[in-house]
Amino acid sequence: EVTLSINFGGFLIEKVYHPFNKTELYLGTTIGGGNTNLKFNQWSGAADWSELWNGYNNDWIDTDSGKYTDYENELSCGYFTVLPTIGFRYNFFRWAAVGVNVGYLYMHQKQEGWRMDGKAVSGAPDIDVSNIIYRLNFYFGG
Repeated sequence: EVTLSINFGGFLIEKVYHPFNKTELYLGTTIGGGNTNLKFNQWSGAADWSELWNGYNNDWIDTDSGKYTDYENELSCGYFTVLPTIGFRYNFFRWAAVGVNVGYLYMHQKQEGWRMDGKAVSGAPDIDVSNIIYRLNFYFGG
């Protein structure tokens, strides 16, 4: 089992125009960074406590005999991101609105930045999720 998780955050810079009553047109960009995590799991079923400890002994690991072969590794890598967007929002009420926007998520991640338990990982894959994004937003609040 392989799990990929990506998170990011940053500072939003935005310019809002009000062309008509209750409408907003906005241009903006988010500049920040984030982290990509890859988690690998292999589970062969329920394990006995002694099998867990013996699983770190190379003499014990034997897939043919069905002995303990479970493992779990997690790798992570930080990255820089820029997300320019353009959007439109319509305010139904002072406390409710709906909006749509389109943008481009640019992500710069160095392959040599991958780490596992604080140690460098060589030969890591080039993961690039840069792409066009489309969003439908619902706003509630005052």
